Amino acid sequence: MKRAAVLGIFALGFLLTLAQATVIQVNISNFAFVPDTVNVTAGDTVRWTNNDQTAHTTTSGTGGVWDSLWDSGSLSRGASFSFAFTTAGNRPYFCRPHPWMVGQVIVKASGIEERAVRPEPEGLKASPNPFNASTRFDAVGPVRVHDAAGRLVRTLEGPAVVWDGRDSEGRDVAAGVYHAVVFRTGRAIVVVKSE
Repeated sequence: MKRAAVLGIFALGFLLTLAQATVIQVNISNFAFVPDTVNVTAGDTVRWTNNDQTAHTTTSGTGGVWDSLWDSGSLSRGASFSFAFTTAGNRPYFCRPHPWMVGQVIVKASGIEERAVRPEPEGLKASPNPFNASTRFDAVGPVRVHDAAGRLVRTLEGPAVVWDGRDSEGRDVAAGVYHAVVFRTGRAIVVVKSE
């Protein structure tokens, strides 16, 4: 009965998140992100569209240094890239070829339980989720696991990898919410490590 109640709470949180999630548009124009700062709620997606003749990127990090949360790759004129923000915090970003082009996404908490299970995007599955000892990712390319604050916990290689709940130093990580991001596609899911 307890498991059913927990799954019901996850499902309710997921449905509420879907109802509240929005897509915020940022245009890349005249070598600038317009607007350069956007305020979103956890669960929202930001979509960048390049309107310049020159190729640009949207790359998370500061000072021209990528923090490995997202990277659009080269966006030619008319191309778009989207990223869903799942946890609260300030997320600075820049353009790799033009590092003076900077922006910021300010993500506020949704007020909904962050552990609500979201549907897994095509090309990335985690099973089981939530997990205790380990979870298996079926993904194309490396998977980067981040903690709720956005810090890189571990990078996993292979078409199908198992995360044993340990960081890159072999230490067992705390129970909580983690984000798995496929490096090449930027697709991400929330995984929950239980106690």
